[in-house]
Amino acid sequence: MVTLEKDINLQQILTQYHDNNQHSNNIQVIEAKKGDLIWNFSSKSDIYLFNMKGIVYFEEKIIVPTKEKSMLNTFLLFKDQSCDLGWLSIDEGAEKTLTALSESKIILVNKGFLNRLLENMSRSSEKYHIRTQQDMFKQLHQIRSYWMLLPAEQRVFEVIAWCITSNNSGFLPNCITQEIIAKLSNSSREYVNLILSKFKKQGIISLKPIIIKKIF
Repeated sequence: MVTLEKDINLQQILTQYHDNNQHSNNIQVIEAKKGDLIWNFSSKSDIYLFNMKGIVYFEEKIIVPTKEKSMLNTFLLFKDQSCDLGWLSIDEGAEKTLTALSESKIILVNKGFLNRLLENMSRSSEKYHIRTQQDMFKQLHQIRSYWMLLPAEQRVFEVIAWCITSNNSGFLPNCITQEIIAKLSNSSREYVNLILSKFKKQGIISLKPIIIKKIF
């Protein structure tokens, strides 16, 4: 797991580079308001994303020829989390969007550039940082894969628990709606509403805001 201090240091380095190289194609710093569409793309991504502020929602719509509806591949990124957008993606040609669920600030970095930057850093004193940064990318990918192996009820609970833990607030942010929970847990909104009511009756959670009171 990347330590908070090291992750922030890398963000500071990237921000400084951007400030000194405003016209560079390697780094893009984006500040977004709640509900803003940050990025819309439909090809293979060679980008790393660093979330400096707020909550960012990733969605990929995958067309399944045998079904009428498209399949959704979704994920959230919270403050100080980073990921390889290519790893999040399932279908290179599918439409993908990044949306700000709250006021957000993100850094988009070209993979090749970042790898060269980290290689240069490793020649000094940051060899450990490179390994742990890659571990963070892998960890987020593994979390999402783990959810899909769980029974439906537990999957909804684990998604909520992860969101609360990642937000460091003790409760589920209002911007993470039942619709978002449904998409993350590969469930219907109606099912999520039913499960939340069941969890409340069982004393597992409280509502408005959603707080976990005991382990599922």
